Amino acid sequence: TTMRAAPEASLAHADVQWFGNRTDRASAVDIDGTPLQRCLQAAEALDYVPLRGLVRTGHLPQRTDPVPIRPDGQPHQDFVFLAELAGAGPFRRVDKPLYYKRAHSSSAHHGWSADPAEQRREEWCALGDGLIQVALRTQPALDEHRLVGVLLDRLAIARDGRGFWYLPEQTEHGVSAFIREFFYRHHERLPDANGAEMQKTTGFERPVHRWVHGAIAAVQTAAATLDTLVDTPTPSLELSFGLDSPSIWMLGHGWWTPEPWGTWTQAGLAELKLPPHTFRRLTVIGHPFAPTGPVRVGVSVGNTGAVEQICEGTTVFSVDLDADNVGEHQRILRLHTPDAVSPLEAGVSADSRRLGFGLCTIMLER
Repeated sequence: TTMRAAPEASLAHADVQWFGNRTDRASAVDIDGTPLQRCLQAAEALDYVPLRGLVRTGHLPQRTDPVPIRPDGQPHQDFVFLAELAGAGPFRRVDKPLYYKRAHSSSAHHGWSADPAEQRREEWCALGDGLIQVALRTQPALDEHRLVGVLLDRLAIARDGRGFWYLPEQTEHGVSAFIREFFYRHHERLPDANGAEMQKTTGFERPVHRWVHGAIAAVQTAAATLDTLVDTPTPSLELSFGLDSPSIWMLGHGWWTPEPWGTWTQAGLAELKLPPHTFRRLTVIGHPFAPTGPVRVGVSVGNTGAVEQICEGTTVFSVDLDADNVGEHQRILRLHTPDAVSPLEAGVSADSRRLGFGLCTIMLER
């Protein structure tokens, strides 16, 4: 009846009545407005209730599987599907429970909730990438800079009513680190630094935290600065990884907040992406966290095996970039630190961070 009364609607959803381990009733509100406004409302809500609704088949995405499937198998793409449906037409609520859902400890969601934080962070980034892709298709001339800011605010900033699969640390450094990792994983989403910003575009009536604006601007500046450095015709290039260095935007997952001297790896594995240029040799300089004696540290690039050393003080690794499987498409540098331990565990301070290798400098030789 609701769908017949609203032929423009793409979805009608009733309330969800839980039973078993919980007995509350969950509901979701109507979604209205322009296609972009509706898409952003769905992204803001990330509500599971409409997934149990009735979908108008004429509004389904034209592909074999309406729910987007990522090559990496990331979950939560059903929320990307809902945002896409919202862009196609309004959502309407039916004010009564028609869907009954059992809550139990062996549900898939409970299993996902036990995933490691780094895995949930990767999945949260993939969700954001999907939402940006969907929103970009809602209108021809879209302020991409503003859109990315709005959706990164949704992913990174805790506000009333927001739910999170992964919540970044709510500090400027924590939010900046998350946004840096987002662009590391989805670098094509980094907006043009010279593009429009903060325009009064319909659908963007949402706040964007200054930490988000600052992090995006920092990555844009760092990327441009690093490109300039890399393009300089010198026989070698030295990249430092201390606080405020443009090189830190190359850092992917597995890193603590950069410090004035460099950046610690978090635990067993950390990644960074080398500049997209041809170099013949890579030298990594840093020091392990080794409070009780020598530890193992390995370095690998692309699909090559790790070069491992037993080290204690300042350590230098050299990697031949002319080796097989190290080319433009294999530029991921990995630091392996199986002996990572926290200062607290080692009894040297109250710092609970698990520290592996402190990266100071990378030298690239042409």
